[in-house]
Amino acid sequence: LILGNPAAIFVEKDPQAKQIEEMVSQLERKLKAEPTNVDGWMFLGRSYAAMNRLPEAKMAYQKAIALDPKNDYLLADLADLTAFQNKSINAEALRYLDQALLINPKNAKALALRGSAAFDQKNYAAAIKDWKLAITALDSKDQEFINGLQNSIQEAQSLMKAPVKTSTDKVALAQVSGKVSLSPQFLAKIEPTDTVFIYAR
Repeated sequence: LILGNPAAIFVEKDPQAKQIEEMVSQLERKLKAEPTNVDGWMFLGRSYAAMNRLPEAKMAYQKAIALDPKNDYLLADLADLTAFQNKSINAEALRYLDQALLINPKNAKALALRGSAAFDQKNYAAAIKDWKLAITALDSKDQEFINGLQNSIQEAQSLMKAPVKTSTDKVALAQVSGKVSLSPQFLAKIEPTDTVFIYAR
């Protein structure tokens, strides 16, 4: 308030953001009148997600899935949203993905996400398998998505070929060899069972 411009806090909203908010308000009113409208809940979920209203987006998706539990696309979207909300593909997101793939084993989005989860766990073979399946399930118009998956496959393949450092490698790097000899005078003062400590610096 002292150094800046106090009027700057009253920034006019982006006209497009205003338009989206009005559309969302209309959709909310519509769903009050038509609470069983699956598509309405799906669009509301997507709109909330775009507005970064993630808890409300999740609630909207859950309502849509409750009305249409066999909709694999809704389950994949909810998994994506849950992963984004938790900043990782956690156990809850994986449950939604498994449900989606049980309904439709060729759901490209679910396969891509499950592949990403496997990649995060360093299970590169499983990741590659899911990503390849996702590519076969995609249409040629989804070329950007396909290119992204192909790049991910190449990365996973290169990581599989990379030499893995094991604990034995670390031990080998830390080993020091040498010979210890004692002077005859000192040797006369010790017993064969005495312990000798050697400090390597």
